[in-house]
Amino acid sequence: MRFATLLYRERKASLVTSAQCHAVFVRRIFSALVGAGTRRAALSIACVALALSGVYTNAWPHGTSVAELAREGQLRQIELRFPKREYAVTSRDAWSGEINAPGARWLHIEISGIKDNSTADYTVVILRGDLTKIASYPKSKFKRLVHLWSPLVLGGYARIVVLSPTERPPVGLTFVVSQFVYDSPGGVLESLQDKGNPKLSAISLYPTDTQLQRVARSVAKLRFVGPNFDSVCTGFMVSDSILVTNEHCVPNSQVCDSMRALFDWDPGVGDGLGAKSFGCARLVGSPDKTWDFTLVQLQGTPGDSNSQGHLTLRSQTFSAGQPLFIVQYPDISGPEEVARDGCAVKSPIASGVDDDINSDFGHTCDTKPGSSGSPVLAADNTVVGLHHWGFDTLDLRWVKENRAVQIQKIVDAVSSATNPTH
Repeated sequence: MRFATLLYRERKASLVTSAQCHAVFVRRIFSALVGAGTRRAALSIACVALALSGVYTNAWPHGTSVAELAREGQLRQIELRFPKREYAVTSRDAWSGEINAPGARWLHIEISGIKDNSTADYTVVILRGDLTKIASYPKSKFKRLVHLWSPLVLGGYARIVVLSPTERPPVGLTFVVSQFVYDSPGGVLESLQDKGNPKLSAISLYPTDTQLQRVARSVAKLRFVGPNFDSVCTGFMVSDSILVTNEHCVPNSQVCDSMRALFDWDPGVGDGLGAKSFGCARLVGSPDKTWDFTLVQLQGTPGDSNSQGHLTLRSQTFSAGQPLFIVQYPDISGPEEVARDGCAVKSPIASGVDDDINSDFGHTCDTKPGSSGSPVLAADNTVVGLHHWGFDTLDLRWVKENRAVQIQKIVDAVSSATNPTH
């Protein structure tokens, strides 16, 4: 009965676990089933039962707490191959193909298998349904790529066009439009202290709070393609070009390649597609799974003081009750928000991804899916933590407490990246 109850609670909460039976969760199942002497047999029983129950998801495993990334779109495989001709849009088209997802609010398109041995000039253009140009890739840029993810295309219809001065397909150029993501929001989990009275407020409600507005400009909504669906998290600038987010949001270069960092994102303006958008240039170092952080170098310098600016990191010792605030992009399509009321340190020291390492601290700030990767800030507007986990409904210790990563490891990593000679 105890085992069945745990399985029901796990499915109901849709917690992030692993199809390989993540060790933290499995240890708890063992404790409910048997004593230490027969745990090996229980391992097979627990894993098989969980697999049959449909508990596991395709999300990245990080214990049983809710890693607060949010599913935003569904992935669909297609195959539009160049140079196979589809149909013409203008008289200069050497090739064109279309994507159609009726009812979708936006599309995110991947072009892969790019090989260019051609001598002819060309430009690859992505258009939305009304023929507005969304992206343009001249030969000089396109030939250096192996694959790319497009900017977001408003609406459910897009055209990919190869333009050529000769109106003929460039011989030696090949690529395939291999997949796209369209909006298909999943369920939303909430880590709110009082669901009847959430303490999250839109940043736009504080136009005269210059310090809060300055912090908010440096925080971005992240969209990226994970296993089988598009997801969203939060990230923030710590230098002119380096952004910090969670490892469970951006665990590898493949996800990073699909990521777009959206600053000043406002769902009320063109479904948010008017935001300042920056792609991933590369990962800075290796993502740290234990401390759940990734450093991403963005294309361009959005963290420059003349653009979005960047935040200052500060390592410190916490005390219970210390006031905090979190600037975040929660929900699938919600605006940038701040949690301040009731937002404070609760547990100055806490375990995190690894039960044996006190990498975290507990806090009472309201968050939602999409809040993963948000900066946790002190009263002086310095970043003292990286939010990453919501409530853990399988552990009474953490059932009403969120967790954030302590900042020191991230301070060291950013210092090494920005001052490589020191």
